[in-house]
Amino acid sequence: MHFESAEAQLAQKTETWNKIAGEVDLIVDRLGKKVDEGIKETVIAFRASGLSTDGSCEGHLSPQKRSKGPWVDIGQAAMEIVQRARQKVGDKPVDMNDPEISQLRQELSEVMLGERAHLLTLLDEFYTNRNVSFEQRLIVIFHSISARVISQGVELQDLYPQDIQKRRLESFRKEMDAFADFLKSKYFSSSS
Repeated sequence: MHFESAEAQLAQKTETWNKIAGEVDLIVDRLGKKVDEGIKETVIAFRASGLSTDGSCEGHLSPQKRSKGPWVDIGQAAMEIVQRARQKVGDKPVDMNDPEISQLRQELSEVMLGERAHLLTLLDEFYTNRNVSFEQRLIVIFHSISARVISQGVELQDLYPQDIQKRRLESFRKEMDAFADFLKSKYFSSSS
């Protein structure tokens, strides 16, 4: 049996982390904008933890921005399966009895549910001994294929004046950063 030294494992993990960081640096959205600096480390930590990110935002208080708190969407792996299915089907009606479509649906279910279960396990571990306000606490909002990690209280931001929104935004960012630190620590401390 071959056992890597702790130094070799750390070097491999650091190399993988840096590779993911390089990939995240190249991400641009449909408007040509890069990942916000304030959420970039979190996106890297999610990806290093086996969560396929599909979008993110550090949160902004400007009126034209929809989210006044940081969020990260997972589900890119599931979206890739959906795209493969769309390519197969094209303009034809979907034949649910087609073995290839059945296989893609099964693969989609396994990937999507597996990733969601993994995320919930990580959040459960993160909050085991962590005591923060419920509004600050990270929750998961499930969509059809993706899922969003966001602080519970972000949706209430518009109820407050600008100065309070700013303090709340900072507390939401702090919580997301703490989760990213937890994921990073877990990634570097695990063996394999």
